[in-house]
This record gives sequence, structure tokens and C-alpha cells, in this order.
Amino acid sequence: MEPASPSFQLCHSIPGRLRVKVPDIRLAEKKAYALEHWLSRQAEIQTVTASSVTGSVVLYFDPSTTSVPALYALLDEGIANLPQLLEVVPWPCPKPPAEMEPRSEFSLKLGLARILGLTGFLGFNLISSFLGGAPLAPAVITGAAIIGALPLMRRALIDLWHLKFIGLNPLLATAAVLAIASGEALTALEVIWILEIGEILEEYLADRSRRAIKEILQVASKNTYILVEGVEVETPVTRVQQGDIVAVHVLGKVPVDGVIVHGEALVDQAYFTGRAEPELKQPGDLVFAGTIVQQGKIQVRAEKVGEATYLAQIVCLVEKSLENRPQAQKQVELLAGRMARWGTLAIIGTLLLTWDLARVFAVMLVMSCPCATILAASTAVTAALANAADRLILIKGGLYLERFGETDVFCFDKTGTLTTGTPKVAAIITDHAAVTPEQVLTLAAAAEMRNPHPLAQALVEQARTSGVLRPAGDQVAEIFLGRGVKIRLDSGMVTVGNRHFMRDEGIDPQQFQSKAAELEDSGHSVIYVSQNGNLLGLIALTYEVQEDLPTLTTNLRRAGVKEFHLISGDNEQVVASLADSLRFDGQRGDLLPEEKADYVEGLLAQGHTVAVIGDGVNDALALSKASVGVAMGAGGSEAAIAAADIALADDDLGKLIFVRRLSQHTVRVIHQNYWLAVGTDLVGSVLALAGRLTPFLGGLLHISHAAAITANSGRLLTWQPRLEREGAHPQEG
Repeated sequence: MEPASPSFQLCHSIPGRLRVKVPDIRLAEKKAYALEHWLSRQAEIQTVTASSVTGSVVLYFDPSTTSVPALYALLDEGIANLPQLLEVVPWPCPKPPAEMEPRSEFSLKLGLARILGLTGFLGFNLISSFLGGAPLAPAVITGAAIIGALPLMRRALIDLWHLKFIGLNPLLATAAVLAIASGEALTALEVIWILEIGEILEEYLADRSRRAIKEILQVASKNTYILVEGVEVETPVTRVQQGDIVAVHVLGKVPVDGVIVHGEALVDQAYFTGRAEPELKQPGDLVFAGTIVQQGKIQVRAEKVGEATYLAQIVCLVEKSLENRPQAQKQVELLAGRMARWGTLAIIGTLLLTWDLARVFAVMLVMSCPCATILAASTAVTAALANAADRLILIKGGLYLERFGETDVFCFDKTGTLTTGTPKVAAIITDHAAVTPEQVLTLAAAAEMRNPHPLAQALVEQARTSGVLRPAGDQVAEIFLGRGVKIRLDSGMVTVGNRHFMRDEGIDPQQFQSKAAELEDSGHSVIYVSQNGNLLGLIALTYEVQEDLPTLTTNLRRAGVKEFHLISGDNEQVVASLADSLRFDGQRGDLLPEEKADYVEGLLAQGHTVAVIGDGVNDALALSKASVGVAMGAGGSEAAIAAADIALADDDLGKLIFVRRLSQHTVRVIHQNYWLAVGTDLVGSVLALAGRLTPFLGGLLHISHAAAITANSGRLLTWQPRLEREGAHPQEG
């Protein structure tokens, strides 16, 4: 059936699939995306793809429930409303540029296959020559050299198109062409072989890095429940629309940004705010996609969905930061560029002094050796990354390894980074000799036995450890979310909760006011315990600070770090207290994710090189803005790990010292490799100028100093810092 519509033309139709041409979206990427976005949310359509390149739309549907005319009507509606859709449909995050895309697995395998093929070809010819056998015919070698040089020629032409006349690719391509033209095709193959080894190493590192970053967090569940005429209906999250009422149960993830219209719940927002304790949310409060309902049940009116949610925007900002991150050239690349200029001058000088094309060619082969620019850095970086991986440290490329050794400011997140994720009882306060701390803890633990709140479970665990845990029997506590609990035990009515809850229950907490204020100012959470209306005491809980933090900061200062800052979404007083106790140089609390990123950018604007260490979604944007981002892996969010440049698979902050020392030592090895390559190149060029080095010997020179560089880099595989003495900071070994 042909559509009676001027807005599109039918191309192909089979049961369950429809393809049409839509002129309006041809070469209009945003229109194509908006139309695809809208059609994908229609119940009649299973999947849809809209292409701005071809101007076509492909629809998949269930022919048993949806007719083709109904799809025509949807297409007409969507195309007619394109101007409005462009305003309301969120535009997705930009894709990384082509040069940032990882090579496909097939491409990497193809590169490895080329290396193995060249190795076999060269090895067979070399062995045949040494054993007195018949080497391969010159025509075969020439043909292999031409085929092997094609990728190099392509890169050289691209460089020339961009007016990069002096560089590795043009020099190597010229050398290869001259070698083949002068009958030295075997020498050309040697050069191409070493180049391929270096290229595959670089590509492998880039591929691993981009794969680690590619999968940004998908916090929301795939399915959720929306209210349809008072009934909860399971629905894919992608089909939730603005204005829908979403029901979220205990341990469920909120799928949208919206306002609570019914119910109340304790919502874990630690990924966003950095606050370890769940927050009470009631009708009228705003909740965000990706947060988790710890207790209670809520109904949320969707205000923002899909790409428009706060989480999606944070992820989008992270992707933009990763795309736009300034790619500062490594020192070895600067030296390599200098080497390319020296090589060009040496070639021109040889030509002017001797007018001997054979000598010019020999100098060109020596000075165009890729070892200095590729193997010197790649082999050292690969060995260092392997060493770090053995210690459960993921470093996403040589640039970040090098830069980490240069950072002069460290910014730490608080919760889950400097502190553990589990609260502990720090103190139990009473003001009457007849009431012991054990009695207070016993009553509190009995009341909180079935309360899943982290602070409640910390009380229960402390009572169990102390041997004073007394089960409440069949009695069930009445839980008031975010405030406290009440339970009737044999000893009477026990009330446990915060100061506001006590006052609501008619219990005056005045007698502990000064002590409670002192504890709260120092970063503790305070819980009051009463029995039959009489206040017995209070319990202070805190999130323990990681061990040996003073030793860590001392060693990092010795390793060149000048300042330490604490940036957190936690309470300002708590953050200030911890920063003061650790003698940090700066701190800020109550920060949202974008405010953390602003703080980091402020330090960068002052000329600092900044490392950020964190573990949550609220840290992801700051991690991506930093010179180097370090994610704490154990229990850390996937978003933080994806946005970071270095990820620790556990919570051992002491590994920061190892990575910094490894970084500094790797840079030294890279410089050693570079000067080894430069030295042999200079010697080789002098010998070539004097007529003492043939093109074949030039190829052997390539192989020999490549082997020396690889051996020098191999020492990094087992390198570890040497301790001057027990407890001293690590030194290079």
C-alpha cells in the first residue's frame, strides 16, 4: 500500500519492517535524531533507525498488532511536528572525533597479522641466505615491500595534505620509496617491520584506554513501573514520558528526574551528593535518576527523562571533557620532532657535501628510524602499565602515567575515599552513674535490629561485637523514616532517633545539647536513646578515616606534591573538621558535581597540575576535568572509573605513592631510550656520511638499537620502589 503523504516515500515493506525516505531529515542530523527519538517512544514501534546521510527511516514493528497505515499516520505526525520536536528532544552528547575512536578488534588483529607476516617473510629470507639456500626472488621482495608500504604511504599523503612536510611519516615513506627504487627493497621491509611494531603498541594502548572510557554508567534500571489508571504497569525506561507517574519500591532505582507526589522514602543519593547517609524525601521533594530507595515507597511525577536527566547531563559533560581534554605533547614527542628536523638537515647536508645518492639514502635510512619516536616511549609505557596492572592498578595510557608524576596538587573526595563506607560507633555518652554505656547500646541495638539504615546497622554490629546484643523477640519497631524508631520492650517504651524526633516525642534533649554540638561539629552523627520518656544518653557514630593518611600525605609531599585539598558533597562542618585534622591546604563542603569541577578548574587556572581522587558519580565530572583523575575501584561507581585516567582496584591509597614513583621512573627510562636511539642514529649517520655504512647495515642498526631499547624498558616490568628504611618513603630501585 503506497502512502498518500507528501512528507515521505515508501522504499520497501515486508511484514515487521518498513523503510521510507524522508526528505526533511536528509543531511539534517538533528532532525533525524529528533524524529528517531520520538518514534522510538511510540508503543506501536519496536525499534527505529533514522539516517541523515540517506534521509531514510527504518521501522520494525509487530505486524500482528500494528498495521502499516497506522505507521504511516505516526510518520506523518512526527514529521509535521519536527520543529517542535527539535525544541523538546534533548540532543545527545557529541561523539568523540574519529582519531579518538578505538581501533576495532579486527583492525588490531590485522595489524598483528601484518607484523607476523613481515617477521616470517624477513626471517625466511635471512635464514635462507645464511644457510646458503636460494633467497626469494628480487621481484617477490619488491612486491612485498610495495604492499607493506601502502599503509605508510597513506599516512604520509595525509600528513602532506595537512602541510606536515617534516615528520616521521613523510621521511619514512620517502626512505621506503627510495629503497625500493634503488633495489634495496629488503631494507625497506626492515624499516616497515619496526614501524609496524611501534604502531601496534601505540594502537593497543589507545584501544584499551578508549574501551575503558567508552561505557559510561547506566545507573537507571532497564524497566520501571508507571501508574496507568491506578495500576502499576511494568514499562521500559526508554518509554517513560514527561508527566508519567513512576512507582519506585524498596531498593529500586529512580529512573527519572521528578517530584514526589505520594509516599516518603529514605533515598540514597551518595553517588551525587557524596553524603553517606540516605536522605528523607517527602511529597514535593525532587529526586534524581539513578538514586536508590533504601526504605519506603514513592510515586514520582517525571519532569525530565532520558538524555534530559541530571545524570545524563553529568555523563554528557564528562564525555565533552574527555573529548576536549588538552592533549599536551609528551616530552619524548617534542624531542622526536626535534630529531625529525635534525634528520632533514643531515640528509640535505649529506647531499650538498657529497652529491652521492647512496650516502644520502643511507643517512635517510638511519635518521628516519622510528625507534626514537615510537619504541622509546611505547616499550617503556607498556612495561610500566603491565607492572601497575600486576598490582591491580589500571592506568589508561602513557600520557596519564607521565602526568601523574608532575601533579603538584591533590584533591580528595571524602566519603568512600578518605573515609570508609561503613559507620562505626565512636562514643557513648551518659550523664548518670546508674546508666552505663553498655545499657544504652543494648537498648538502641534492640530497637534498631530490623532497621536497614546504615547507622542503625552500625549500632547492631557494635552491640554484637561487644557481646551486649539482646534480641527484641517478637516486638517490631515502628520506623519513622529519617528520624528514628520506637519499640516496646520488657523494660518499657524505647525511643531512638535524632534531636528533632526526640522533641516530637516530647523528650527534651537539652541536657546533652553542648556535648552533641561538639560531636556534630567534629563530624559525628548523633543518636539519642530514651526509655519511658527519660533520656538515657547519646551515641556518636562516624565514618572512619583510612589508616596512615598522615604518612601518605607526608610521603606525597616528599615526592613533590605541594598542596592537598578536600572537596566533598558532605556537610561543610564535617569536611572542615576532617581537613583541619589532616592539615590540608584547602577544603570545600556541600558541593554539587559541577561545583567540584569548578573548584578543580579554579586550581588549574592558577597554573597547578591537579590530581583528583574520588569514587562516586558526584566525582566523575571533577575526575574528567583534572589533569589526572584517580578512581577508587572497590565499591566505586562505574562512572568514576570510566571518567578517571587511573583506577585503583582496591581502597589502598598507599598505591598513589607507587604510581607516582613509577611515573617518574618511567619518564627517566623513556629519556634513556630516546638518547640511546639518538646516539646510535648520530653514530650511524656519521658512518653513512663517511661511506662506511651500507643500507643493509643501516637496517641492522635499526634492529640492534630497537632490541637495546626494548631490553632497557623491560626492566620496568619488575621495578618497585626501594625503601630507605622501615617506614621511610619509597625511593626508586
